[in-house]
Amino acid sequence: MVKQLSILALGMFTACVLLSRPCLAEDIQHRIGGLVVVAVDSATVSSSIEGRVESVQAVEGDDVSRDQCVISLNDSEADLRHRLAKSNVQIAVERSGENRQTVAAEIALREAKQLLDEFLSTQEINQRKAENDLSIRAAEKAESVAQNELERAQKARANFSDSISESEIDALELAYQNRQLETRQARFEHSLAQLDVAAGKRRIDTLRTRIDAAEQARNESASLDRILRWQAEIEQHQERLASLHLKQHRLTSPITGTLVSVSVQAGDWIDQGQTVARVVNLQRLRAEGFIPFADVESLRRTSNLNIKIQVAGGETVTVKPTRQFISPEIDPITQETRVWFEFPNPERRIKPGLSAMLMMGAP
Repeated sequence: MVKQLSILALGMFTACVLLSRPCLAEDIQHRIGGLVVVAVDSATVSSSIEGRVESVQAVEGDDVSRDQCVISLNDSEADLRHRLAKSNVQIAVERSGENRQTVAAEIALREAKQLLDEFLSTQEINQRKAENDLSIRAAEKAESVAQNELERAQKARANFSDSISESEIDALELAYQNRQLETRQARFEHSLAQLDVAAGKRRIDTLRTRIDAAEQARNESASLDRILRWQAEIEQHQERLASLHLKQHRLTSPITGTLVSVSVQAGDWIDQGQTVARVVNLQRLRAEGFIPFADVESLRRTSNLNIKIQVAGGETVTVKPTRQFISPEIDPITQETRVWFEFPNPERRIKPGLSAMLMMGAP
């Protein structure tokens, strides 16, 4: 009886000690199985065009880098079209740069404007000459004076024959005639100045017409230049399209990884959109699956997470996830939540498809 009481007392004491120590979530290890390893990065190699396989440049198991060619299609026609497009670009660029008509039109326009400026200055001088009648009035005044002198001399001789000699009368008549000629000359020169003004106006109209024609030629040549440049740009776009079509004959890997399947061989015909290979990156994997909703809060609070995976040879590998995801959605039937845990796989010992177990808390 005493022994039984002692055992009971020891059990109660132990229970008190355990109850007096706080229990931490990290001290309890919780295991969740049913996870599956999948690749984070996997991609298919597909053809955007149809064609015949020329060569397979990588086989299953090869490591390939991003944009590395895996399969080549026959590109004979595409290569010729690309060469033709490049030649058309060179021709169009040469034509767009050799149009000398624009330069000639610009020179003709500048010359016409310069001639107009010079002639406008000459026209202003002629206009002033045509408006100036001082020479006519001076000549008319001199003619009137000479006429008066001649008439006075003739009257004086008529009254006194010895007062003025015949030679003096002849000299005065000659002077009067000269003055008349000078008046006529002044009027003639004045009329010529007026004719120069009229001719100058017609010349100005001609020069302005020439300027308009030169501007029209310059504009037409500039328009032709723009058209040639646009044609060159069109040919450049055509060359880019031909280059893109040529590159589409090289089926490249969209990611860096391991080539896990190739479904065609040389000589096969493939259709547009057909998948010909698949690439998987084994250096970054995920363990994904579903966990009970009751474990979600524990998973959120736990920082000590490990994933155990059994690899080839029966060895168990433990990895620590670098990223995790807990879906906010709950399956209404199973009351489970989808989760995944990402981890590195530098040695590529872990393969997609293996089972994994999540370890929460202390090991």
